[in-house]
Amino acid sequence: LNSDVKNGLKLDEVLELKEKHGENYTPHLAYINVSDLIIKLVKQIWVIILLVISVLLLVTGAYITGFLDLSLTIISILLYFSEEYKNNKKFKYLDKLDSSEAVVLRDGKVSHILGYEILPGDIVFLEKGRVVPADVRILESDDLKVRQTGITGENYDVNKYETKIEERDISLSEMNNVAFKSSLVVEGSGVGVVTATGADTELSSI
Repeated sequence: LNSDVKNGLKLDEVLELKEKHGENYTPHLAYINVSDLIIKLVKQIWVIILLVISVLLLVTGAYITGFLDLSLTIISILLYFSEEYKNNKKFKYLDKLDSSEAVVLRDGKVSHILGYEILPGDIVFLEKGRVVPADVRILESDDLKVRQTGITGENYDVNKYETKIEERDISLSEMNNVAFKSSLVVEGSGVGVVTATGADTELSSI
């Protein structure tokens, strides 16, 4: 990315890159509240059909079949609602992530900006307790460890260090020189250069 590691992006570069790449938002469906989620569920055609079938069976005296069908319908509705609710929470988390604070180097000065203002080429400081704001190639590592469960599914700490990986066809889990957006820094610290933002991050492809 031809980034200046000692000074970071210059103001004119920031303006140019913002025009080219836009803001660092993770694309996702809009967050909706629980009441709207319930209304959305009730409007599902399959829910209406299953409920009508259950009622008809009960009215015609097929009580066993009717109650069985109704029970299966209720279970299906609860499973569907649970999945939609989990997704909804993820969307809310992504909004919070994009608005969290990030520490970057610009014009030779350390600056605190919001996550959605991050741009490719930014020099980012990764510190314990902070969330990685974009996909970042590690330049310096001081016992840097991250939790990248949301990207790779790994539920344990992963070491990240400044190394060149020669192989091109490797999995995300093997990219130990890249910290992915949404990963949590659990130990150590590091410095890296942003390689991807917004829709170009690995998080957006999941």
